[in-house]
Amino acid sequence: MKNPPVILSTSINSGTTLLGPILEYLLDRQGYYHKRMLPTHRVTPHPNFFRDMEPNEFTFQHYPHATVKPILGNPFYKVLFLIRDPRDIMVSHHKYQCTYTGPDMTDYMKAYRAFLESEGLDHKAAINRLVTRKGFTFEMWGKTWYPVSPSSLAEVITPWVQEAKKGGCRIIRFEDLTSDMFNTVKNITDYIGLPVSMEEVETACYARDVFLREGRKRGEEKEGSFYRSGASRQWEKYLTDEAIAVFNSVMGDVLKDLGYV
Repeated sequence: MKNPPVILSTSINSGTTLLGPILEYLLDRQGYYHKRMLPTHRVTPHPNFFRDMEPNEFTFQHYPHATVKPILGNPFYKVLFLIRDPRDIMVSHHKYQCTYTGPDMTDYMKAYRAFLESEGLDHKAAINRLVTRKGFTFEMWGKTWYPVSPSSLAEVITPWVQEAKKGGCRIIRFEDLTSDMFNTVKNITDYIGLPVSMEEVETACYARDVFLREGRKRGEEKEGSFYRSGASRQWEKYLTDEAIAVFNSVMGDVLKDLGYV
């Protein structure tokens, strides 16, 4: 049976390693093939990467809207965009950069941590500097680096929100995925048009979600699991009124459209 190609694009720190493997588990059992980019392409695929996708192919990555745009609105494809409350993205991104200790720790992480140490910043102070853009830059590879900010998140997220309004993609919220996983995933498979039962959805979720498998509650961090707690509304513990005002100024309409305010 020929099923539509499926593209899952995700924002950073929004559950890529949760929803991606769950869908891969389900789609694999429907005869799908996971199409991956060449390593040299990273998150900017070949111009024909999506145009050349065939039925029963699936891909997921932090694909920029501009790279997927040529096929958006084409009924041949099923396109999903996974997003999280941008305020929580900032918190999660910071914690990941400064606490991950795996063998693939990057130079960026090392430079990020060196900056925090040199400035004597704790988590809260660092996160608020990130948001307000007050003196959070560091040197690496002979260049000045500017970490993620509300403005950079807006550039990534806003086009997808506008696309969803036109019917070109389906937005999936991380918060819905973690609070009502089975129904959220079942709605996704229905959108794709797959004959998947709720029992099959539950099996896939238990197979691929470490929290379900280990009986852990969202919010309980564990070493070795990307140091991510999977909790929502963490931003309330960290953001100052000034930082919240920055978000409202830069992303107020997007937060409303996504149902976060």
